[in-house]
Amino acid sequence: ITQEVTYGLLTFAQRRRLHQAAAEWYEANEATDLQATYPLLAHHWMEAEESAKAIPYALKAGKQAMNNGAFREAVDHLSEGLRQNRTAGVISDPVELARWYYELGIAYRHIGQLEASYSSLTAALDLLDRPLPSSQTQMMIGLLGQVTRPLLHRSAPGFFDGRAKADGHPLLIAKIYEGLQHIFFYRNETIESVYAILRHLNLAEEAPPSPQLAEQRARSYAAMVNVAGVAGLHKRADGYIRLLEEALEPGVNADDRGLALEYAAIYFAGVGRWEENEAYCLQVAGIAETIGNRRRWQETISCLALALYSRGEIERSAGLRKQIKAAAEKDGDRQIQVWGLLEHTEIALLRGRTAEAQTTLQAAQEFEDALGLTEQIWLYGLLGLTELRLDNLA
Repeated sequence: ITQEVTYGLLTFAQRRRLHQAAAEWYEANEATDLQATYPLLAHHWMEAEESAKAIPYALKAGKQAMNNGAFREAVDHLSEGLRQNRTAGVISDPVELARWYYELGIAYRHIGQLEASYSSLTAALDLLDRPLPSSQTQMMIGLLGQVTRPLLHRSAPGFFDGRAKADGHPLLIAKIYEGLQHIFFYRNETIESVYAILRHLNLAEEAPPSPQLAEQRARSYAAMVNVAGVAGLHKRADGYIRLLEEALEPGVNADDRGLALEYAAIYFAGVGRWEENEAYCLQVAGIAETIGNRRRWQETISCLALALYSRGEIERSAGLRKQIKAAAEKDGDRQIQVWGLLEHTEIALLRGRTAEAQTTLQAAQEFEDALGLTEQIWLYGLLGLTELRLDNLA
């Protein structure tokens, strides 16, 4: 309390000098492990009104939080750094800015804020002068152009592989489209989702060699597994599973490996290949737990819980759903909290606990901001079933 009172008595000029001195002390005395002090350095340089130093530290702190699975903290640092940069203009290179907006978009998605994620990802495309098609007609024309390219890649891989120029930033654009495909999926926007998946695939296959190429190709093949599966092309889906497994060479980092295998697990659940679904889900959950990616752990365990429900293993499913709900509440992930509530409702209805289901659905409706179209369909379907059980037919 004494410190707060003393600080409050300082003039703004004195506070700025105090924060500057603190930042300079950290830079001088923690130089061997400066990464650990990025958040502090960002704070002190911001309070010292030194944007040229504060903004890079804020963005580095955000990236560090991303790597540690602290996605809400990442959003705070990245959004503040980019907000200040809009005024100060410390970073002017559009490619560098696009990378940071991409990171912010992914961080927002990991805490279930889909609209903020979409805005950040499309801002990244705009900075790269590769805007998303602005109308449904343009999207359809673009989709037709993307559909034929995978067939050409399969027929003449030597001609197409790696032909894109590195200065066009194909891998960065591919990663942005991968982020967007998640948003379109949750919105239940099929054309946009398929377009984003195909853009991701084609960019990854045409990108020149780089350390990140294997990861992006594996992730693009994994997304194509589900596109082929939805289209009923199961042999083609199995072919993409083989491609993603080949791309997951030993050097591929754990986070990319986990995401690619998660896509495959979703496909296996959708076609009733239960043993493969469970094996992949447990593998992905283990990877996510090891690297501290709590969002991926929750997504994967949710996938397994839904599959177990469909298999009739209700008690196992209910146990996992309790874990998911508790983890999402702890992390403040509103989207997965909704999943937990809706999954709990399914169990309650199955057990004949209609009043409990009704109460749980009322709680789910309070998360309106976290509801994509997919969750809305799920919610209203359960609301209708609950009302039917209560004989409320009007």
